[in-house]
Amino acid sequence: MSYESSKRYEMYNRYICFLRSFKKLHTLRFLPFQDVDRKNQQTAEILKRQGTQLVELENLYKQEQVLRKRYYNTIEGKLELV
Repeated sequence: MSYESSKRYEMYNRYICFLRSFKKLHTLRFLPFQDVDRKNQQTAEILKRQGTQLVELENLYKQEQVLRKRYYNTIEGKLELV
């Protein structure tokens, strides 16, 4: 192998290494954006789930209040009759 061909081979290897590192940097550059998008999507799903749970709990609370009033009035009515 001549000196010139060995230099060319070395430059070619350096170029290949540069391209590989550039590819890694390129993927790493966009990885945080994908991670942020994924986290935002998970947060939106959690908030949606919590919203539905909150509506269900409010309905249960209203039903409980109605039953408490009904039972209280029933007990008070029986006490007045006695």
